[in-house]
Amino acid sequence: MAKVTIYLSVVERDGKRHLHMRDSNRKCKDDSLVTEVSPGDLVVWKRDKCSGIKSVNRIEFQKDKDPFSKGVSKGWCMAWKGIVSKDAKGEYPYHVAYQACNTGETKPNMKSGKNGDDPPPPPVIRIK
Repeated sequence: MAKVTIYLSVVERDGKRHLHMRDSNRKCKDDSLVTEVSPGDLVVWKRDKCSGIKSVNRIEFQKDKDPFSKGVSKGWCMAWKGIVSKDAKGEYPYHVAYQACNTGETKPNMKSGKNGDDPPPPPVIRIK
């Protein structure tokens, strides 16, 4: 069993707030990170250093599309974690609900942008 950590921070580009994500597999992207894991791996989401995030409130998967054996739960130091189910296969999009410092709760990727832009695709857990 390997441990894969996904680090979260808020960045502002062109007047829009984005959830910057990087993982311990050395991949990073704003809003739409694809993280590759294997069955049995421990996946941890946590705030990055100087993240601009006050708290991570939820990691949300679609009801019937959760690749974790017991779901994702809040652990120590405000991190969220889950163990990938032994029979999980494919790709699982999800959403991160968080509260940025000095603002209210934000759910990126779930609503259109300021000008009716299409939201970016959500981040994905890909089982290899």
